Amino acid sequence: MRILLSAFACGPGRGSEPGVGWAVATRLAKRHHVHVLTHRYNQKGIEQHLDEHGDIENLEFSYYGSPRPYYDHGIKSFTIQFYYYYWQRKIAQWAQDAILAFKPDVIQHVTLVRYWTPSSLASMGIPFIFGPVGGADATPKGFIKTLTLRGRITERVRSLAQGLSERDPAMKRTIRSAAAVVATTRSTAERARSLGAKRVSIIGESALDEGLMPASSSIKKTPDRPARFIVSARLIHWKGINLSIQAFAKCRDLDATLEIFGDGPERQNLWTLVKRLRLTDRVIFRGHVARNDYLKRLSGSIALLHPSLHDSGGWVCIEAMATGVPVVCLDAGGPATQVDQSCGYIIDPIASRYVINKMAMAMRELTTNPALHAQKSQAAKKAVRDRHTWDSKIDSFEALYERAIHPRKQEPNASTNQLEKSPTPLSL
Repeated sequence: MRILLSAFACGPGRGSEPGVGWAVATRLAKRHHVHVLTHRYNQKGIEQHLDEHGDIENLEFSYYGSPRPYYDHGIKSFTIQFYYYYWQRKIAQWAQDAILAFKPDVIQHVTLVRYWTPSSLASMGIPFIFGPVGGADATPKGFIKTLTLRGRITERVRSLAQGLSERDPAMKRTIRSAAAVVATTRSTAERARSLGAKRVSIIGESALDEGLMPASSSIKKTPDRPARFIVSARLIHWKGINLSIQAFAKCRDLDATLEIFGDGPERQNLWTLVKRLRLTDRVIFRGHVARNDYLKRLSGSIALLHPSLHDSGGWVCIEAMATGVPVVCLDAGGPATQVDQSCGYIIDPIASRYVINKMAMAMRELTTNPALHAQKSQAAKKAVRDRHTWDSKIDSFEALYERAIHPRKQEPNASTNQLEKSPTPLSL
């Protein structure tokens, strides 16, 4: 097929959104002809990579937008939100010549992974796949009071922005024009349906393959002693790191440490919490480290603690599972589509105290029951091999392309407005 990708964020050797854009583009190019429309900010990194490693067959790029100043502060900046909306509304006009020359069979929006911004490419008269997109998950009401003032304000602004965006006629057209919406979470799938999506599949945006799988030499068969728990996340309010620290405080009798990898604006508040709980000798803030160093610490740990309040997905849980490390997360957002009870613990986000107690119980069980840990460790590695590889994800996308290009081949009695399972076990 000839596939046109819209990947505002896209770049080699990078995580998060740029990593998703790059991974989807390069994996699809192994099977199809792919043309990527991306922001001009990514041009230098992409061309440098191609100069060093050679062009990738069946893959080409076009770059649009001003390289300065809108992208200077990255995707997390406030100004980029407005510019991203503008870029998506203009991209069909800017790239019209490239689209006419490429003659795509199907168009897919890949990044940003956010459902509440419209894409002008949905109106090109070409089968359009919107996603993977997420962002409909919100902090459970019972957890709002656990946030800092800054966190509560941020959540309120985010909620207002989503509400306004859903009233945007252009956004509604994007959802309703799409042959399929690929949602990363159950909540996003429900929002897409309520906005008039014809067909919705749940497929996470992250996966691993040989190039990203942790090297077998880095994977330890048994956890280190003393026991070690890992947190790996940006230190921001909705990642639930405060919950991990409070749960760890309930395990004082265990010979264990908690290592926190990452940085962000909540670091000082988290350190204040650590001091208040008298855990300064057992909680270690590692900051940013080299990936290989992180994998060594991860693979020898008891569990990854990831009680994120509204995470669309990401690699952190899948990478932990690939190393045989069980994951403790909430039954919410992307992690709930990646982890199951066989390879970790999924906790219902009823209330903060409930989650903290359940996390502490999970930490205690995994530390004191080696047989249980070994069982979940093996199940975690198997889950990644079976459900979270790029091959399985691309299989899912291809099935959506075929259905979008040849809609008459659908079952005659099938409902078009439905939440369906993905063609592969990658979705729910």
